[in-house]
Amino acid sequence: LCFEIGGIVGAALTGEPYKSGMPIAIDGVNNGTQHLAAMSKDEKAGELVGLTPLTVPRDFYLKIGKGMLDVNQDTDIGKKLKKIPMKLIRKGISKRGSMTRAYDAGAMKIGEIIYQDSYDAGLVSKYKITRSDARVLGKDLVKVYDKVCTGPVDIKKFLQSLVKYRIQNMKLNDVTWVTPSGFPATTEKFIQVKSFCKASINAKRINHVYLERTERPATVEHLSAIGANWVHSYDASHMSLVINKLTSNSFGAIHDSYSSHACDVQEMVDTTKEVFIDMYKDNIFDRMREFIVYGADANTEDPECGSLDLELIRESDFFFC
Repeated sequence: LCFEIGGIVGAALTGEPYKSGMPIAIDGVNNGTQHLAAMSKDEKAGELVGLTPLTVPRDFYLKIGKGMLDVNQDTDIGKKLKKIPMKLIRKGISKRGSMTRAYDAGAMKIGEIIYQDSYDAGLVSKYKITRSDARVLGKDLVKVYDKVCTGPVDIKKFLQSLVKYRIQNMKLNDVTWVTPSGFPATTEKFIQVKSFCKASINAKRINHVYLERTERPATVEHLSAIGANWVHSYDASHMSLVINKLTSNSFGAIHDSYSSHACDVQEMVDTTKEVFIDMYKDNIFDRMREFIVYGADANTEDPECGSLDLELIRESDFFFC
């Protein structure tokens, strides 16, 4: 960046043209929740993650952080949180937990994330955030996220109901589907059991314990993974389809951060919006049924959709920004 600025300033002084090679990035706003909000047409969640036009962007992580403060108004943890600036609560407590909750991380895992991020942000030493506090905050974050993002939560529950039917009623061991970019996806989860093996080294007996895979599907693991796997397959498809549609040959990416040269950024922004809208224009629930249960009557009703109009994404300045 320093060399680029130097080149631009130098060119301005000499009057010579300067060709920049600087990658300019645009990032999705909590990308997992963006996809889930689009699937469920949840207008409230959609507004928080840039799917509707706003003059000033909403801060999704701040919203979750404030919700966690409200939950802890009269608790000992709440007294600690009141002393912490909101920007640090956002950074150390609500941000990464909210991101991973979109992919169905549980309260225990989120608690571990909160403690690690609190440690990195200096909250552990300065504000005495303990591992016990982090475990409680992990549970609180799950409650707040699920209350704020009802549509995304319903989508994940719907997927779980289809997977449960596939395994228990159709007697299938895996879950397969084809992504919007045409990529075939398969997940396998099998129950593992402990096995034992006795051996000896230098006349000393050693008991080895290891996990051996059975042929029985691990239903609980399938159910906990399907939300994250489905959403990841769709955000990967989004990127793939954007790349294929761009006329520019320059593209960089880190998950939901897309980059190109400055002259191509507007095309990248427009293409990112158009592809996303196109991905969700058809009935997503029919697609889920088609692949997971082959259209069988799984006794599951479609989740109740909100009123989000995905066409509004075209007017949003904060979808990817």
